[in-house]
Amino acid sequence: MYEKVKDVKLKTGEDLEVGILRAPDNEFAAHILKFIGHKPPYWLEHVDLALQGKTGDLENVFYLGRIGGSLAGIMMTAEYRGVGVFGHVFTTPEHRRKGICSVILDACMADFRRRGGRALLLGTGYDSPAYHIYSSFGFRSVVPRSGFMINRVEKDFEERYYRRCGVWVCDLAWRDWPRLHALSAVTTGAYVRSVSRGIFKGSSWEAPFLLLKHDLANDPSRVARVLESEEGAVVGLATLEPDPRSAGHVRLLDLFIHPNFADRAGVLLSALTLPAGKTQCWVETDQTHTILALQAAGFHEEARLARQVVDGGVEKDLAAFSIFR
Repeated sequence: MYEKVKDVKLKTGEDLEVGILRAPDNEFAAHILKFIGHKPPYWLEHVDLALQGKTGDLENVFYLGRIGGSLAGIMMTAEYRGVGVFGHVFTTPEHRRKGICSVILDACMADFRRRGGRALLLGTGYDSPAYHIYSSFGFRSVVPRSGFMINRVEKDFEERYYRRCGVWVCDLAWRDWPRLHALSAVTTGAYVRSVSRGIFKGSSWEAPFLLLKHDLANDPSRVARVLESEEGAVVGLATLEPDPRSAGHVRLLDLFIHPNFADRAGVLLSALTLPAGKTQCWVETDQTHTILALQAAGFHEEARLARQVVDGGVEKDLAAFSIFR
């Protein structure tokens, strides 16, 4: 459903109509997919499903700028319970440098706040023109000199969102895209978060989630489960995927838990059915709760790499825990 928000006079004298499109929607679907058709297929896959209403509980909102009835600019949020991924920012070349991005972003943030938004996360090039536009609207780098940014509309967001409470395990779903994005922005806890997807402290799940979701849909041997809290946060992720370094012979287990829920690693791990053959998990040697959970599940330390990663200037060892079934 499309809702016109306002008309804005650009510095060129042109009239920009700003509107909000809440998916699903048939009227604008083809126009939007064509407008951002330069995006990689896995990005367009989500947009297509969103406009068809096939992303479950994930709320997809498109903010549009139109000149003379034609799309000139766009941006999108994908949200669940007040936490969102912000992206698909695009202005056509002939309409750039007219302030369209800032006008649409202003409408986006006003709408997000009005609906009770808690935190919005995005990825862009550090110190780029876009980075400075986002900074002016309250976005800040997750880690220094990073284009992975967060806008904490709720000032004590992390304290409330990751409070200790009950948890349960669910299969990975579309609603987990913004929630995993938020979990990835947590700067405490383990540095190594997903070997299979190249996620480390300060990394973004924005694009990797879409690729993971695509791979899960096309390869039933892959498994991804999340640990969900009563607050509505994802506080842990476990994946089982073929390790490309062994041509798929070994299964790679990635297990990351928010520090507030570190002692619940075993809950998430026990929800996985380990496949036949060898499964291996890389973990930092100071992640005691994760190691205890692995050992309780029958994993044994197979190897240790000294000073393998650097976290905040501190060199840390990695251990490989493996099980043969």
